[in-house]
Amino acid sequence: LHFLEQKSSGAPQFVGKFQSVTIYEGDSLTLYCKATGDKLRLNWSKDGTPIKTGGSYKVEEKGSGETTLQILNAKMSDGGWYQCDATNQSGTSSMKGRVVVQSRQKLDSAERDQIPLRKIDRRVARYGAKIEEDGGEVRAASKQPPKFLDTVKNLNLIEGQTALLDCKYSPADDPNLKIAWLLNGKAVLASSRLSTVADAGYAALEINPVTVFDKGEYTIVAVNTLGEARQSATVDVTGQIFLCYK
Repeated sequence: LHFLEQKSSGAPQFVGKFQSVTIYEGDSLTLYCKATGDKLRLNWSKDGTPIKTGGSYKVEEKGSGETTLQILNAKMSDGGWYQCDATNQSGTSSMKGRVVVQSRQKLDSAERDQIPLRKIDRRVARYGAKIEEDGGEVRAASKQPPKFLDTVKNLNLIEGQTALLDCKYSPADDPNLKIAWLLNGKAVLASSRLSTVADAGYAALEINPVTVFDKGEYTIVAVNTLGEARQSATVDVTGQIFLCYK
């Protein structure tokens, strides 16, 4: 949870709180703010810059201390920290939350193969597997459909820790077999925090450090010319405690 509230003595009080939100390019999002107090003035800002209706933004005053900010057809540049300020004669209170806008561009198999997994030698060794470089040999036809030999475990983490989802698969020596990872049914997007490996019958996805935006259902998919196998696990991430200054 990324949330920061600042208020002065006797200043307006907020009802509810913001939570960090992740959306994709082209999506729309509505942020809602409600405060209590006399003769309130409500204003929005992004990364310290005031926001008015126009472009990607639509600000609406609902009355009774309520206001909404719509982010329309979101762009990557719309990501950032959004703040609602409530002001009256007694002071100002502020509530702040983070919006992350991710690219819809999906990783193809070649791009996935180019993302290295840190400390791969140690992890592969735990299964006694040996990784050999592809010397350009002609690929043989698949002999059996893919299957998983163990289960990807559910994870309960605190923001900042490392998430490691891994399992063994067969056939380990099938050059046609491809591994892909999905998050909530969509291809996992490229990130500097993300690393993958699929080799010698061992597949892994590592996220370091993990954030609250990474929680959800992860599915590993193994595909070759004879079939497909998949299994899922849930990653739950507890966010940082919010700070409140008075």
